[in-house]
Amino acid sequence: PFFIIPMGILIKDNYEKYLKPLMLTFLISTIISFSGLVFYDSIWHNAYDRGYKDTGWLWSIENSEALFNIRRVMVKLGLLDRACEKCL
Repeated sequence: PFFIIPMGILIKDNYEKYLKPLMLTFLISTIISFSGLVFYDSIWHNAYDRGYKDTGWLWSIENSEALFNIRRVMVKLGLLDRACEKCL
């Protein structure tokens, strides 16, 4: 989240124009970083890991760690049955 601070310095002339996108980017970045702290375990890694020769799962948007963690919260709230096909 702190990499966005230098962007504020770069756009200081048009600050009002870029304030909302800048704050939105900062908010999204902070939420993703915080979720990394909260969900620091190996469940996502164990669910999708196909070995060191097939690393395409690391770059999958559909099965990304952020979306997986959102699905985990939805399971806890009773909105989904499972977070992934392999998950209990």
